Amino acid sequence: GNSIGNFMFLKKEVCGRQTVFEVLLLVLGQTGFAEEIFNFGGSVVSYYQAGNLASGAGYNVDLEGELNFPFVSFYARTHGGKGTGSEGNLNTLADDNTDDFVRVLESYAKLNWKNLEIYAGRTEPPVFIDQSDFANDEKTQFVSKPFVNNPIADSEFRFAPLVGFKLTVEKFELAGVYQSEEFTDWNFAHPFSAFQVSYIGKRKTVRTYYWNSDTEEGNNWGIGVSGD
Repeated sequence: GNSIGNFMFLKKEVCGRQTVFEVLLLVLGQTGFAEEIFNFGGSVVSYYQAGNLASGAGYNVDLEGELNFPFVSFYARTHGGKGTGSEGNLNTLADDNTDDFVRVLESYAKLNWKNLEIYAGRTEPPVFIDQSDFANDEKTQFVSKPFVNNPIADSEFRFAPLVGFKLTVEKFELAGVYQSEEFTDWNFAHPFSAFQVSYIGKRKTVRTYYWNSDTEEGNNWGIGVSGD
């Protein structure tokens, strides 16, 4: 009854003034599929921090959106904010604030095929390595950077173009990332790369990862272990 009624309503509108795009939106809305395709949200966070070297107030404004299709999705996040707080290089909330008040920090496409995810675009390495269920959201969890991620993986201005993947096999996940050194250009002359193997249990997750940062000053690498 309901489906037939919706279809008849749409048919009448098509004969009237509705465009093909409007009809598509109506169909998606009536079936509930639109809620699965379009996801939009935002947040506003203000803060004040006091420290031995510096003190100050600041705020962040983030707007993000995601389009989901059967085999591919698209994500973007726009950030605006001011202020560094106390010792800004240790403050995760202030990491994204620059002199450019508003900028698109993240924009990438994700291909989904069975238990494999492939990413291409601009985001940060902690999407793939050294995650934490308790400390990856600086807005609601830890603000101090040492309690969140490895500072090498979560350095400031690290939202550069990259390619990455996640492969899940039963309780194990293999992830990797290969990132440009430039914020806007796909320049891999001195890339950042990392690989991680995770064991995902019912109540705990254990990760071990290797990272390599190739810079003009030299090559640096390291091994990390984390769990929650």
